[in-house]
Amino acid sequence: MKIELAEEQTLTLERKIQMHEAREAIIDRLARDLPESIELERFLNVVVSELGRMLQADRCDLLQFNDGNELRISHEWRRDNKVPSSKGTVIPINSEKLSDRFDIRKPIKINDTATTKDPTLKFFAKALGTRSLLVIPIIKGETVLGLIGLHDTKRPRIWLDEEVTFLESIARHLVIGYQYTNLYVVQERESRRTNALLEIANTLNSHSDFNEVSARVIERAITLVGADYGALGVLDEAGKKISLASFKSAEGIKPSRVLKMVESHGKSLNIDTFAAVSELIRDGKTMAVSDSQLPLPIRLLFNTQLGGKAALLSPVRVGGSTFGLLGFVWSKETSLGPPLSETSFPPR
Repeated sequence: MKIELAEEQTLTLERKIQMHEAREAIIDRLARDLPESIELERFLNVVVSELGRMLQADRCDLLQFNDGNELRISHEWRRDNKVPSSKGTVIPINSEKLSDRFDIRKPIKINDTATTKDPTLKFFAKALGTRSLLVIPIIKGETVLGLIGLHDTKRPRIWLDEEVTFLESIARHLVIGYQYTNLYVVQERESRRTNALLEIANTLNSHSDFNEVSARVIERAITLVGADYGALGVLDEAGKKISLASFKSAEGIKPSRVLKMVESHGKSLNIDTFAAVSELIRDGKTMAVSDSQLPLPIRLLFNTQLGGKAALLSPVRVGGSTFGLLGFVWSKETSLGPPLSETSFPPR
């Protein structure tokens, strides 16, 4: 998409040299840092700040698709504090729907958002305080991983073809960073998973006390999944009441409000009181919860009292029967898969 102003400009030789030097610096940083230390977050923060300064924009940001379901502004640079911040903004549109409206595999140049007739663009331009916009896709194979956005917030601007070419080159090198990082993260995750499972197996084989076993297993499981805290609840023989058997938090995490709730309400509750818990035990399936899925009153309770943004509940089965529930809570948004859907403990 390209909306032009009447006059075309060109870059000065000095600007061209500066842009070339910035590009080389980013490439050198990739070549130097990635093989030894993968710090993509820091690298991306440096990239948006360098690009924003180099292109003399008011704001530069990076938008990434969260599991393909929504677009989130994850990194941002601003010229100064007077420029409206957009970091953390979530746009509830997936890559498929966005592609239906725009060809996001190609650069989008809008020199003056006041002249665009597209209602979606007008809405987001107003919400983000953007007067002139340039969007460059970050593409790996056939997949758009994210978008680089350059904004002028006060006045129209002519985005030059040379600037677009420069940003496209940077975007291609960002893909290298993603590839290295994804490979590194997968290897590290597998290594942590293997070590944690070995420790859990050793604990199960070397200890007979249930409370000690469950506490150690939860402690290692928290490390394995990166949760803030976790708990094991055990069903009574009638399957009507569940009681807290073990509670552990990650190092440095003090869930004082959660512990106060346990003290005030007791360590046991009737499962019929909570239909979702009863259904979870009956069906025997793992349930992942994000606070965005919850009704507002429950979400507020989840956020303020439990300190949670996401949670995972998994039935614990012994000999084919449900023995209890294993739960984990994260204080930050996280992508939850089914890593603990078949958790099992030895019977007491």
